[in-house]
Amino acid sequence: MTETENTSRSKVEGIPRNPRINYTFEKEEFDFFFQWIAGSQTNGGSEVGEILYAADQVKKGGGDEEAWTAAWDELAQRVEARGDRSLEGGHDVSARESYLRAYTYYRAPLLFISPLDEIEEYRARYRKARTCFQQAAKLFSPPLDRVEIPFEDGCLPGYFAKAGSGDNPRKTLLMFGGGDTFAEDLYAYIVPAATKRGYNVLFVDLPGQGLLPAEGMPMRPDSEVPFSSVVDYALSRSDVDPDQLAAYGISGGGYLLPRALTVEDRVQACVACSLILDMTMVWNDDYVDLHRKAENSLIWKGIKRFMALRHAPYFTMVDTYNWRWGTDNILDTVEASQEYTLVRPNLPVLS
Repeated sequence: MTETENTSRSKVEGIPRNPRINYTFEKEEFDFFFQWIAGSQTNGGSEVGEILYAADQVKKGGGDEEAWTAAWDELAQRVEARGDRSLEGGHDVSARESYLRAYTYYRAPLLFISPLDEIEEYRARYRKARTCFQQAAKLFSPPLDRVEIPFEDGCLPGYFAKAGSGDNPRKTLLMFGGGDTFAEDLYAYIVPAATKRGYNVLFVDLPGQGLLPAEGMPMRPDSEVPFSSVVDYALSRSDVDPDQLAAYGISGGGYLLPRALTVEDRVQACVACSLILDMTMVWNDDYVDLHRKAENSLIWKGIKRFMALRHAPYFTMVDTYNWRWGTDNILDTVEASQEYTLVRPNLPVLS
């Protein structure tokens, strides 16, 4: 690595999640994900009054992970119940809006629950959130189609949002997330905005996303392989115009999508937010160094244990990434990410 490259890398914040500006919580991880939840309001994934109330309950409850979970659970239950009452009364639009928000609120505690230590609770909570989303999906006009795209020994789950009724071919957007996302999260990023502009939207989990790691599909560097199955499915539909296919990747999708498009040529436009040429650049060197020292020193192992008590949200996120990458520890995850570079077979890394 050259001196210039090393200087550039040292300026990369990387994981843990640093929101740069804290608006609500002192803990960086809490505020980062609170901002994520707040941002979903634009497309109906949250409501500002509700989430400010929940944030206040977190603070009153002690401001820790247990308080975070309790506050979002309580809000999710109330909003889901409101959706149930609306549905019983024949108010489909109100029910749909409530169920969409209930999904977000039930999903919020998963941000600080370890899928390694608490996999059954993790699965159960996600499935509860997903049930709310799928209740909402039925109430769209036309409804969101649930899809399961065959891939190797399993399937890639997701949804297809049509821009209008009928089966006439329309321009279509493929949407992908990153290392923190479930397919349902992607709705609030762009789906309503895209359908208003005449785009169908196909949004799915790729390996490593959603619950796929628990089904033997961890993150993989050759994203072009599962991506081609997604494109195959999209082009099998009569309501997709094969000459107007675009794709959008966020967060880790900023690597997965561009990497896939070094091979896949059936997509006419691509947006990566933000572009990741080399996945090793997302890790924070100081934190990785802490884990490396703890592997080789009893003193640093003790420091790490102390930090795990004081900074539990960070260590829970580390568990999550290890689980999604299918590795035993963060050092193995960082090592595995060496393969995650934007390359085309038999060509050098792009720079």
